[in-house]
Amino acid sequence: MEKHKGEILEMAVRKGPYTVKTLANKLGISRATLYNKFRDHNVDYGFLLRVGDAICYDFKKDFPELKTTIAIPRQLGEVRRLQQSYLQLLERYDRLFSFLIKITHEYGLDAMKKQIDQLTR
Repeated sequence: MEKHKGEILEMAVRKGPYTVKTLANKLGISRATLYNKFRDHNVDYGFLLRVGDAICYDFKKDFPELKTTIAIPRQLGEVRRLQQSYLQLLERYDRLFSFLIKITHEYGLDAMKKQIDQLTR
């Protein structure tokens, strides 16, 4: 017996990070359309992949016949890009504070050193 794709879709969506309304908006469809997909025994694999991309769910474990690889969702790619930018910024601040501490030691700027120490705690 063939799996009911709509029911599997619904279970994945219900476990996902979005409400049905939010996910429907994200997909550019109405809630009614999404609910109709839940009742559809033969949901299109392309739609499953779109939903999987939106909710970070890999439907290949439910449907091994899906040969397509699911790309990393754009949201995760954006998070990784921001994380990399943040780490680079932290490294720059670390170099700046190291330089400032060195200058305060060389020129005996104790008041400035105390302020820098407070900022870095």
